[in-house]
Amino acid sequence: MLAHSYIAMVVKQGRPVPDISSVAKFKQVLTEASTIAVSDSASGRYIRSEMLKELHLGEQTAKKVVVIPATPVGEAVA
Repeated sequence: MLAHSYIAMVVKQGRPVPDISSVAKFKQVLTEASTIAVSDSASGRYIRSEMLKELHLGEQTAKKVVVIPATPVGEAVA
């Protein structure tokens, strides 16, 4: 293995922690989210160009994606 990279999920303080313990539950969380904030780095590009397609999430979910430039996404969400 050359590299192992994690992609994290954050929610606003005071909001319930979503259950993403399975792929089906993760897809449900993304489908029900009002906004999906992603980084302008490689992880955010991967989410937009690969992950949403791989999970068979349609254009409605893709429209919720907001790219956060030059700031850690967790900081922007907080």
